[in-house]
Amino acid sequence: MKKLLIALPVINEKPNLEVMIPSLLLYLKNDGGLLIIDDNSNDGTLEYVKELQKKHNNLYYIRNPKKVGLGNAYKMGMSFAIENDYEWFQQMDADRSHRIEDLAEFDKVADSCDMIVGSRYVKGGAVVNWPLSRRILSRGGSFYSKMILWCPVNDLTGGFNRTKTSVLKNINYKDIMTTGYAFQIELKYRTHKKGFRIKEVPITFSDRMLGKTKMSKAIILEAIWKVWWLRFKV
Repeated sequence: MKKLLIALPVINEKPNLEVMIPSLLLYLKNDGGLLIIDDNSNDGTLEYVKELQKKHNNLYYIRNPKKVGLGNAYKMGMSFAIENDYEWFQQMDADRSHRIEDLAEFDKVADSCDMIVGSRYVKGGAVVNWPLSRRILSRGGSFYSKMILWCPVNDLTGGFNRTKTSVLKNINYKDIMTTGYAFQIELKYRTHKKGFRIKEVPITFSDRMLGKTKMSKAIILEAIWKVWWLRFKV
């Protein structure tokens, strides 16, 4: 069984990918794979990744003909990890808000849990370069979800997570109905409900340096009401 697949959903993130892909391949060495899931970017992402694939046989690429959304992109990545016999599936943002050096924190606890959450809201975690309004929204959203779902995870909305593929199969990941922030909440809640071991490790989250955020009011509103749906339906 191969150890780790890192998945990066992208839409027009080529400048960030030019930094992230070489660094992630160096981190992985030959002990894992890197999957780019592209929602039909028009900024040269396709050509850039295809050129790199000539030199790296552990760099994979899925291109969707139209936008499928974050949740569906991650489910595609989960299917790829399972079908290709990876032990762990790593979620990571392509905008460089998740630091590659923090992956070492995940490695430290991988032998003692089933899901690892990169957390901004445990001791040692931090958020930088975010306005106060975004900090309140993020921290408040995680606390709100934690209280309603009775789920002992401090950073429920965060997207820097590593999950065993055996867990993904057990929780029926294809049945996850939500997207955006709510997708991250539902994934962790389903894992907790099944009794799997979840550990949070501290990370430093930084606002994107290049490009525009994909966050929208619709994504935020979905997370607010879908938490109640999860509480009574999952």
